[in-house]
Amino acid sequence: MNTPTNERASGTAGSLHLQVRYVGDSPEEDGGFRRSYRYQIDDTGSPDGPVVGTDLYSGVGAPVDARAALATLVAFVSAAGEAYGHTMRGGQSENQHLFRRGIAEAAYMNSDELQVLAMDLERLSTRSAQANTRSTPRPDTPTL
Repeated sequence: MNTPTNERASGTAGSLHLQVRYVGDSPEEDGGFRRSYRYQIDDTGSPDGPVVGTDLYSGVGAPVDARAALATLVAFVSAAGEAYGHTMRGGQSENQHLFRRGIAEAAYMNSDELQVLAMDLERLSTRSAQANTRSTPRPDTPTL
């Protein structure tokens, strides 16, 4: 069986390596569903093992899109890094417990790299959307 290419995605930001994999659909109360993804975050600069989770979901009814799920994971990891920096200055943040402290610290240290990864994923998403629009015939365009 061939695995569609949109079921897995990964990216590296400094010492952080992030991976996501589509694992199935989760039903919603209203009859819809969300795509469910497993993720793994490795910090090559840490002796701690990877962080693994299955609590990453798409919007209701969204197609399987591991790249979009990876972009969401990058946003959450970035938020944890920002929260880490904020708490270092004596503040509090609702995002300070998104991931264990070592991952939040690595996200803080690799914030520029995470931003570049987020921009790369956005650029790829935009290109993919543009390619899909070009390949779809317009309703007023005759097809042969």
